Amino acid sequence: MNDKKLLSEIRYSINLKIVGLIFLLVVGFQISLYFEPEIEGFLLSDLFDLLGPLIVSLGGFFVSKKYGFSNIFGKSYFALGLGMFFLFLGELTYMYYEYVLETDPYPSFADIFYFLMYPLLIFHLQKNIRFFNGKFSIWAKILFIAIPVITTSSYVFFSLSELESIVFDFLYGLVFVLATSITLSLAVMGGIVFRQNILLTTWILLAASIFLMTVADVWYYHIEIFGLYDYTNPVNSLWIASYCFMAYALFKHLKVI
Repeated sequence: MNDKKLLSEIRYSINLKIVGLIFLLVVGFQISLYFEPEIEGFLLSDLFDLLGPLIVSLGGFFVSKKYGFSNIFGKSYFALGLGMFFLFLGELTYMYYEYVLETDPYPSFADIFYFLMYPLLIFHLQKNIRFFNGKFSIWAKILFIAIPVITTSSYVFFSLSELESIVFDFLYGLVFVLATSITLSLAVMGGIVFRQNILLTTWILLAASIFLMTVADVWYYHIEIFGLYDYTNPVNSLWIASYCFMAYALFKHLKVI
């Protein structure tokens, strides 16, 4: 399949109206953060933080069930659903610390749930890649290593350039940055494996989702070092966009089952 035909099929398969709707939703969400009133101390935008991963989680479980919990797609999509459910639990715990205990939720027990998401996403990605017998060129293998190296190096460089000494929050965030960068690297490798597969568009949407999640995660753990995070930060909108693209990817996958 030549590149022009491939791009044409991708453009046809991905509904640009849905992509545009996601864009408008995210922009509208970000704008609303600056004007949103608190209702008894609770922000309505927090509902998006809860519903986003929960909807994706249910979508992952549904796809898994459609495959009859089979060894490859059944297990891999169950892992995806479970990973996003842990993310939902992380958000729920984060809000419990913030609204009920009225204490700083970072770092906290919520981070355990956040971190559990990454190995499950990694399991989902690598199981699909291995099933399709992904054999990579030397350049693809270099790219696989380069993505985590560049991502973590950027986090280290920009953080240490503003720090006088290494602090706990920097090291704590480094663990999460490394995990999310490995997830992104595997998503890119999957795109290479699926480049001539019926699941290509699904994987492109999934990779886009994980890319947005990685950018948001690295940004968040960087600004948390300096106590600069608040609910109006655009990092929140990146997470919402990530959930939207992942939900769209699951919808596309259902159409080819």
